[in-house]
Amino acid sequence: MNRWVNRDLQIDNYLRKELVKDLRHCADRIMEERDPRRKLLFFEQCGSMAGSILELNYDKQLNFIQFTLEISAKAISLRTEVIFGEENETIPLVEDLFSRLAEALNELAAKIEKDEEPYKTLEEIVQLTYLTTEAGYYQHQKGQIRL
Repeated sequence: MNRWVNRDLQIDNYLRKELVKDLRHCADRIMEERDPRRKLLFFEQCGSMAGSILELNYDKQLNFIQFTLEISAKAISLRTEVIFGEENETIPLVEDLFSRLAEALNELAAKIEKDEEPYKTLEEIVQLTYLTTEAGYYQHQKGQIRL
């Protein structure tokens, strides 16, 4: 059974609007920036904003959203540090990683705004994060994971 069905995001309407606005702003900035490290900065802000709202208005679904965004940003950050620190350049970032993350953030914002189930969008964010790992990159190269 899908636990998200008929489960509204139980947060204050003003906070919901602020979260949606912030997610869209970060998605726009990710698309505008050229430097992957700066793109990452804006992606990281999404988890931070969700965390701030979570502290003001706890909700189980928002907790899952915030945790997914925060852990994904940290995992991508670790991989970015390795790539730009020149410790291991053998596994690059997948070409459309950040544009796909921006699309997913816009989709997440729309689902939060309309109070729709966000699970598939969060699943997409986790898959994009997985592409930053050696195993994920390998599977992408083999065609098992497609963007």
